[in-house]
Amino acid sequence: MTEPDSVFGRVIGWFKQAAEWSAENLGEPAIASTIREDLGLAPGEEIPENKKGELKTFAAGLDPDQAGFEAADCCHVRAAVFRLLLR
Repeated sequence: MTEPDSVFGRVIGWFKQAAEWSAENLGEPAIASTIREDLGLAPGEEIPENKKGELKTFAAGLDPDQAGFEAADCCHVRAAVFRLLLR
């Protein structure tokens, strides 16, 4: 058994908390119905195969690193880098 203060204990604890959060929040009926509405699904309806293909194609074209960089204000990023370099 790992101690809770060890690195492994903290990592395991984080995963347990993430699993509990997912079960509590993603299993929430209001959230599930909102996601279904966003996908254009009726209650209890499965995602059609063509829609799954569209989602996979859309996800494959995403670059989260690039999107995050574009969303960041470059001036703030430059200022932070200069502050770190000038220390």
